[in-house]
Amino acid sequence: MVGHSGKNGCRIYCGVVSRRKTNGRHYYPVLIKPRDRCVAGSDHVDYNVFDLPSGNSHTYTQNLKELISSPNQTQYYKRKTSTGITKAPLILGMSPSHSLGVPYCMTTDIMHLAGNLSDLLISLWCGMIDCDPSDAINSWDWVVLSDGVIWDAYGVSVHEAGSHLPGSFGIRPHNIAEKLTSGYKTYSQAIQTFLGVGHPIPPFKRWARLRLKNRQIAQSAWRETLKAAHGNLRISRNVSFSFLADMHFGEIQYFARLPYCVDEETQDYDYHNIAIIKLYSHPDEDLFHLSSQTVTTCNLSNELIVIDVKQIKSVVAMIPRRLRLPSCIEEERFCVLSQPGLDVSLLGMPYDIFEDEDNVGGNVK
Repeated sequence: MVGHSGKNGCRIYCGVVSRRKTNGRHYYPVLIKPRDRCVAGSDHVDYNVFDLPSGNSHTYTQNLKELISSPNQTQYYKRKTSTGITKAPLILGMSPSHSLGVPYCMTTDIMHLAGNLSDLLISLWCGMIDCDPSDAINSWDWVVLSDGVIWDAYGVSVHEAGSHLPGSFGIRPHNIAEKLTSGYKTYSQAIQTFLGVGHPIPPFKRWARLRLKNRQIAQSAWRETLKAAHGNLRISRNVSFSFLADMHFGEIQYFARLPYCVDEETQDYDYHNIAIIKLYSHPDEDLFHLSSQTVTTCNLSNELIVIDVKQIKSVVAMIPRRLRLPSCIEEERFCVLSQPGLDVSLLGMPYDIFEDEDNVGGNVK
């Protein structure tokens, strides 16, 4: 494949054609057709980011046949540009029964999304990116971090958000205004970018933490509240979970095992592993749509529910911020931040409630 700078450079061969500048040779995956200038070959209609085509093996096969049948070097280069293919891949030499085939075996690239894209956005917001002579940085209304005072305050807010990020998210972000060129640059930028009626309640044990399938450790408010006095706490009690066929966010109060009798004669018991969770509100829909499904903000409610621990999907960060919503209401909200690439990191790990010094037994009502 020609790579992301090619005209047909999608790694899963979705068919989205990139665009280039006048006299330029580098192609960019720009979805919206430029309004004032558009060279031939880059003047196709807009793409809907919420309705992008999927990869197609038939199209790939036809284009590969066209490429390898090129009559001369000139036609080869032209067809390479239009098809995005440079040569037949080695994987086609495998038996079809041992391969998903191209492009279904291709993987997406999360590194550029979490790393280079963050660097690009910071450069745009600070007005530090190069532009064409016909453009003027002082005309950009998105340059909102160029003022030194605002930039310093922004760096402090990135650093303070670190205590709300679970330890599984990696290194705690530093003040980006002070360490923009340090080894923490990519991570810090990626972080900011974006529980039968009539029966007695049975005794049960409660636990402080749980290891999820993706190897993240979900903590509980019960234990983290006790640990907060020691300082440098990395909050890991906020999770995303499925409930009534929908995804929700919640704050885990504690984990527990509820016994239930499977044989009254032998008094044989089994257990339900549950989590007691305090719900967050539904995200503000107006802000969610206005930000192109990027900014998700919630309020913490007092509603408690009980769920099976297998309904928990991942640990998320809930960063408190005072925001002005599209409804013009200004209030304290929690901004949701999930770890990039986590959806593809399930490794088949069993749900495991740890038995350690955090565990407390006894009757809990």
